[in-house]
Amino acid sequence: RPSPEGRRVRLRGLDPAATYGVTVWPATDEPMVAPNLGERSGAELMAIGLVLDLDRLDSARLGDFWARLFVIVRVESPGSS
Repeated sequence: RPSPEGRRVRLRGLDPAATYGVTVWPATDEPMVAPNLGERSGAELMAIGLVLDLDRLDSARLGDFWARLFVIVRVESPGSS
């Protein structure tokens, strides 16, 4: 849509007790992306998800055909095998 409203992408199948590192490609500090980055628990990613909140000005600046790839990798805790 030309002016999308905020959405959430709730993930499935993660270990709720595990920690996951969330990054984005291409790297950016866009207001829509920044709150999703960093270490998050599996429970949080499944309950809250990734928040994709894009306001009208961002939507106009990015245009209709843009994409961001979120990379989610399980972070191994010390002492785990």
